[in-house]
Amino acid sequence: MTSCSWLYWCKYHLKLPDKTNDGALKGSIVHLVLECLGVDRHRKHYDAILKKGTVGGSKAVRRLIYKHAKAANLLENESNLEDIYDMAFRGLVLEGWFMIFLESN
Repeated sequence: MTSCSWLYWCKYHLKLPDKTNDGALKGSIVHLVLECLGVDRHRKHYDAILKKGTVGGSKAVRRLIYKHAKAANLLENESNLEDIYDMAFRGLVLEGWFMIFLESN
């Protein structure tokens, strides 16, 4: 009973993320990809992704996603990789539009 109460407190009062479900694991990988692509020296990967229209446009980013998805046991369902690619690309596109907006104002 004590562990259940502690789990409830952590999830709903402290708002700690749940790392045990596919959505949380996919979000962690997407966050990692976006953090890596935010570094100036990785600009070539960012540009390649935007040019190809998919996160798969960069071999290094594909390997990064695959490595972490495999470690998180997300490869059992192919739609997990598709979701990661889609979420990461959308994040990059939205970030790109946001940066253009900031530069124009």
